[in-house]
Amino acid sequence: MCAKHGHEKVWDSCFWYWRATSVLIAFMNPLRFLGLIPMPIMGAFVQLPLAGWPAVAQGVEIRLIQQENNAKYQAMLQLIGFMCGSVTSALYPHLFYAEATTYSYKVIPYALSAIFILCTIPIYMYYCGPQQLAMCKQIDKEAKEKWEEERKATQSAAEAEKDEELSSAKTELSNLKGEKEPEKEAEKEPEVKTEEQKKAD
Repeated sequence: MCAKHGHEKVWDSCFWYWRATSVLIAFMNPLRFLGLIPMPIMGAFVQLPLAGWPAVAQGVEIRLIQQENNAKYQAMLQLIGFMCGSVTSALYPHLFYAEATTYSYKVIPYALSAIFILCTIPIYMYYCGPQQLAMCKQIDKEAKEKWEEERKATQSAAEAEKDEELSSAKTELSNLKGEKEPEKEAEKEPEVKTEEQKKAD
């Protein structure tokens, strides 16, 4: 998809698809699909199109962060994950009601997670997103330049091969002409001899 539509378009589309489906699934998690299948399982299927996005995200992030800062960045991600886990772990016992029978009570923990997800959208729109999309555009530009270089190299190689074939064809043609000229001379010699013989007669 990145090769066909470009990293910038794929990145932006995947982000909005991820956020939209995450919020939608959060509010549908207490339900069952067709009354049988738990919605978390259906949610996993809904987000299957995003299976390749982490690899793209890692490539873009490493370009933004630079290789020398990657260790610090990964450590910071782990620290933030630990802090978020601590906050949600403290909130969860107060929000989860094991004996809930109504949808409104069941959905409260998921609704809180949806609120956190929605809070990341302004951060993407005004801070992270422009930087990431600019890097995606840079990657697309570099890929296009590389493709142009490869195309020119292939074209020049094809032209060189064609010139070589043409020169070899010319060489063969000149060799054939060189072989035919002695044959013509050999055919003319008997005619000259017969004329001389006629004059002698």
